[in-house]
Amino acid sequence: MVYFYILILLSIIGSVQHKYRTNKIISFIIFIGMFLLIGLRDTTIGIDTKAYLSHYANEIYTFEPLYNLLQYFCTKLHFSEHAFLLANACMVILPLSFFIIKSSSNPSLSALIYITFTVYFFVNSMNVLRNAIACSFFLLFLYYFDRNKYKQSILFAIISILFHYSAFIAIVIAILSKSIKRLSPQFIFTSLLISFLLGQLNPFVFGVLNAALNNFNLFGIIQEYSGYIEDVSLNTSNIKGLIMLLLPNIVAVYLIYSKRIENNYFFIIFFIGVLVTNLFIHLQLFYRISIYLVLPIIICWPEAYKKSQLNKIATSIFTAVMVAYFILFIMNSDSAGVFPYKFYFS
Repeated sequence: MVYFYILILLSIIGSVQHKYRTNKIISFIIFIGMFLLIGLRDTTIGIDTKAYLSHYANEIYTFEPLYNLLQYFCTKLHFSEHAFLLANACMVILPLSFFIIKSSSNPSLSALIYITFTVYFFVNSMNVLRNAIACSFFLLFLYYFDRNKYKQSILFAIISILFHYSAFIAIVIAILSKSIKRLSPQFIFTSLLISFLLGQLNPFVFGVLNAALNNFNLFGIIQEYSGYIEDVSLNTSNIKGLIMLLLPNIVAVYLIYSKRIENNYFFIIFFIGVLVTNLFIHLQLFYRISIYLVLPIIICWPEAYKKSQLNKIATSIFTAVMVAYFILFIMNSDSAGVFPYKFYFS
């Protein structure tokens, strides 16, 4: 547990540094720490870890060719299971760190938001490894696509998809989002409210979609992801589940209504990601897609922080609330089998 506290503390120290160079150096230390926590974890850490290691040991291959290739090379190089986890960690952290360093005005704050607000650091990277790698390469696709560098964006889109096919839908949404120039605050607020309310009616929609997807075969892909066609809804009857569902909506409204950030490409993708989360909270297949789309918050939040001194105070308070939520409700629970954390050599 103490290792996560150290990462959070380093992220906070780095985020308040006025010199960008100092901020960036601290963020490099944070990325190394994240890499070590993912790669050197005990095999009991993460609900899905044992399944991935079992596939690796028995040379059982998945449906995605690039992950198969990664597993194949690790097998031929006679990597131990711990070396295999380190290879996975490298594929997650390298694209992520490149994206943050190149895109963020405050890399340490981006790292803090990635660790605490998105919770993908421990949920994805220590569990659903293929999805975690695909998410990192999806961010590289966004980086180049936003800059109209289409050759590079196509390359990283293909890489992301071939690590996890769910990235295809997220990439299509991201491409279509480029045509949206601006959304009014009223539209954003109304859409979030309606999608949230509709999402609470989703058990019926979930049943319809479940039946449809189970009877649909797109080259065997749907059957391959049949485990994702299940109800994974958060329990909103308790405070933890309710806050986890409400927090992204509150963040989106805060950013746009307080004019903390421009109505830009990354924010629009984040907004769409929150809508998808609200609407399809009961269906894991769509919830997995929302994971990609919500990630640009790691760029949007630092932009809000840098606007003015008043914004820094307000955003700092909001950030403190996010961190407190992560420590109180996430770290002090058995979230995704990650906590209590331990290294394999401890």
